Amino acid sequence: MNDDAPAMPTPAEQFLAMRIAQLLQKKYPGHLWGVNINKTIATIHNMALSGTHGYVMHLQNLKTDDEFNRLVIRAGGEILERFGVHRGQIITHEITDLKRDFAKRPLFDGR
Repeated sequence: MNDDAPAMPTPAEQFLAMRIAQLLQKKYPGHLWGVNINKTIATIHNMALSGTHGYVMHLQNLKTDDEFNRLVIRAGGEILERFGVHRGQIITHEITDLKRDFAKRPLFDGR
């Protein structure tokens, strides 16, 4: 086995990633959410905005359903705010009208 190859997510990790993505889609409809689980952290991205700038969530903080819901919704909202997009259902022109850098990537945190 190649030690450099990324480990395949376990069924539990896949299920958790799916739950996070479903909650984000429910709270922020129309946005393209990407979620990866790697043992103790979840990385969340809005793929229409950036595959590199996102949010890291430590899974040990998700002890109850209320904490899970609050932290996941906060993660999605913070990503949207850092790109200058309102929290809520996607408004396509907000994404297409964002200021961009030389490589046509949306600016993150106004930079």
